[in-house]
Amino acid sequence: GRPLVIAEQPVLPHRLAPEPQASPVRWTRWALSGVLIGAGFAWLGRRRPRVLAAIALPLWTLAGLVGALLLFIWLGTAHRFGWANHNLLLFSPLAWLLLPGAWRILRGGRGGRMFELVLAALLTLAAVALFLHWLPVLPQRNTHWIALLLPIHAGLWLGLGRYAASALAPRAAG
Repeated sequence: GRPLVIAEQPVLPHRLAPEPQASPVRWTRWALSGVLIGAGFAWLGRRRPRVLAAIALPLWTLAGLVGALLLFIWLGTAHRFGWANHNLLLFSPLAWLLLPGAWRILRGGRGGRMFELVLAALLTLAAVALFLHWLPVLPQRNTHWIALLLPIHAGLWLGLGRYAASALAPRAAG
């Protein structure tokens, strides 16, 4: 029935400040930027699809490179934070499949059916990333990337996907 500790005396005072609380991710500026860029891409694609294709070529090349790196980290390493990274849905190696169609549009041709399908797939993957963000399974702090890239993917789809779809419609003889 006796106490185990009679008195406590600090030997070395603690000089480090406690760790700060996790700050919330400020994603509204990212979303505003994404909406403005996406709306600009949709507008530009309807008026000058060749210019938008020229802008999209380096974007899709970079997205494919980042996606390939994320895929390698996910499948080829045991990296703790790289495994199951949802940013793979935003930066996909599938973007490389858009390069031939963008090149054809840039040269005055049509993107083609495959181009349209891959554009829709990238938009769908970005929407899946938003859905996975809401799930409590494997939570990740990538709200800002989703807020930026989802509207950009939508703008590219609206700007160039319809161009590829209208290009496939038969022309009236006249």
